[in-house]
Amino acid sequence: MLPPRLSPWGQCGVVQAVDLWVPQVKELLSHFSFLPAWRFDDVMISYAPVGGSAGPHYDEYDVFLIQVEGSKRWLLGQIEDENPPLLDNSDLRIVKDFQQTQEWLLAPGDMLYLPPRLSHWGIAETEGMTFSVGFRSPSLAELLADLAVELSTGNNDIYYRDPQLSVDMASERIHPAFIQQVQALLGQLLSDDGLMEDWFARFMTAPKYPGLEKLTKELRKARIDDRVYHNGDVVN
Repeated sequence: MLPPRLSPWGQCGVVQAVDLWVPQVKELLSHFSFLPAWRFDDVMISYAPVGGSAGPHYDEYDVFLIQVEGSKRWLLGQIEDENPPLLDNSDLRIVKDFQQTQEWLLAPGDMLYLPPRLSHWGIAETEGMTFSVGFRSPSLAELLADLAVELSTGNNDIYYRDPQLSVDMASERIHPAFIQQVQALLGQLLSDDGLMEDWFARFMTAPKYPGLEKLTKELRKARIDDRVYHNGDVVN
């Protein structure tokens, strides 16, 4: 559980991964069968009094906002570029120059979809709760870091070898041919379908809180052909 976040825009509190602790909340996921189940991350619940808000910000993942109690006004901005000006000293990506393009008022039972990097600003019209159904969207850095760990624990028989050498390459300068050689090695790795399939299935089904599966009864599943994956492991 996270403590309430205080901001210049008011006060709100959030609790993450409620689906792991409240079966009734987990039942919501049956309504999202139009998306791959292994993409699901968690259901977060936010509470806000009148005027409560986290401020104008954006996220890096797909999220569906479901208004459960009270009403909330959502101001939508634009898809932010790679480095938008952000407010300093904030855990959230608070956008300095928020430009509103749409406005929606959500009442109990209403739902609003937000794609990645769409700036948005939710302001509670009345005291209420919002459920956020989020889907995993790992960064390239996270993918590469996990793949590196996978390779370090497996039987990786790909090694670096020099390209065809010439006298002019014997200097402190790294010749472009060396870079091309590394790119070719990485390309060879990435073209290994079996390796990539197995790693990606394990990565995307890894439990949100490793070590707590018995307590939370978390079960993340995926399948590739006849291989079934549960919580990052092959089970058949």
